Amino acid sequence: MIRPALLADARAIAEVHVQSWQCAYRDLLPHAFLDALSVEKRQAMWAESLAKGEPSLLVADVDDRIVGFSAFGICRDSGAASSDHELWAIYLAPSHWSTGAGRQLWLTSRAAMAARGAARISLWVLTGNQRAIRFYSAAGFEPERASARTFAMGGAQVQEIRYVLQDADRPAPASAARAAARESQPLDFAGKPMTRRLISSGSTFEQEIGYSRAVVDGEWVFVSGTTGFDYATMTIRDGVVEQAEQCLLNIGAALAEAGASFADVVRVTYVLPRADDFPACWPVLRKYFGESRPAAMMISAGLADPRMKIEIEVTARKRA
Repeated sequence: MIRPALLADARAIAEVHVQSWQCAYRDLLPHAFLDALSVEKRQAMWAESLAKGEPSLLVADVDDRIVGFSAFGICRDSGAASSDHELWAIYLAPSHWSTGAGRQLWLTSRAAMAARGAARISLWVLTGNQRAIRFYSAAGFEPERASARTFAMGGAQVQEIRYVLQDADRPAPASAARAAARESQPLDFAGKPMTRRLISSGSTFEQEIGYSRAVVDGEWVFVSGTTGFDYATMTIRDGVVEQAEQCLLNIGAALAEAGASFADVVRVTYVLPRADDFPACWPVLRKYFGESRPAAMMISAGLADPRMKIEIEVTARKRA
């Protein structure tokens, strides 16, 4: 499960941070430097970040154990535009490399940044970290060769380079979503893929009411009615168009975790308290459903919170 980090998670985040550095950078930085990394110092650093709310942090929680985290926010580079965002960090415990957890963290982080208006996402990576570079390249990032810079770290000279993802506000490619789900699909005791599993977005509503953001049953994906809350911050914007976009980003993250995409959606239901608001949403809906053109229904009815102006529910069938 990918969820927003809590202050109580600072220690576990720090442990993943140190473990990942010690393994990923073993051939890039002096062993003495890596062995001396302090979990306590990183715990204090991440606790301060969580208290301030900057950067935003998500964690990958597997069986009540944090196995990875991502940190993201406004781009810190000089001259960055207000719509530029940055993936500050993304780390997995070595035991969970190549399980799909990293891709799920990235897809959820991307959706959160896109919901905040990110048109461009950048990150910095050590040029010798080929494992990370392959990951970012597969996610659509491209290097800015002229950005390469060299600096000292732990008594060694290292080089880093900026990678950039343009058009970050577009839905993530279906291929990346399916790859993440294939690698992370739970197995039963016989070692066979489970046909039914539950997906959570981390929304407090799911815990309080008792439901899942989505249920995967075989090739079918049933996504619950989803509103325009940003589940990373549990905030909601005022405009119906902005809420519609956030609804679809939330749905896109659930579909991605299920190994599906908007291209797989076969039915969609829209619920709006004010029917007159619906036409304003059409350009956003067309952006996500214009190619798949699922069966659809719009219902005018009240929603649970007066701030909610639209709710969207989808059903998808994963294709081979």
